[in-house]
Amino acid sequence: MNKFYKFLDRNILPWPVKFLTNPLVILFTFVTLIPLIGFANAVVFVLIVNSYMNVTSVGVSSIVLRQTLLVADSQEARAKQDHETLLAEFTKLQEMQESQVKELEQLKEMNEELHAMMHRSDEQRAHMIDVLHKMPRFRSVGMRKL
Repeated sequence: MNKFYKFLDRNILPWPVKFLTNPLVILFTFVTLIPLIGFANAVVFVLIVNSYMNVTSVGVSSIVLRQTLLVADSQEARAKQDHETLLAEFTKLQEMQESQVKELEQLKEMNEELHAMMHRSDEQRAHMIDVLHKMPRFRSVGMRKL
């Protein structure tokens, strides 16, 4: 049934709206009101014009309401998707910030150890340099001998 509704929304319903909202059709509708005054005694004519106006009024308002709801639904879906995308990006940024804070703490600890190493013996310094060379961050950069 959804396929049928989508077919109607895309292919059939826009045509009555285009026809009934055409300025010439609106002018014709207003012009048909004038003979109602002159032919008030012609019941069949009055009923035909009244039926035409009722049908066009209900048809246009229903179709316009349907089109408005479809547009609102698509905007809501797009806003939900944008929200989910932004939320995912925000989560990634938070994770990056947390990892950078951890890395900064590690660097502070290493800095303290390096300062302490300056006051150690040559054996302890050599061991510390070996440990640093095993870390991926310093392997590519290399360190000069302390």
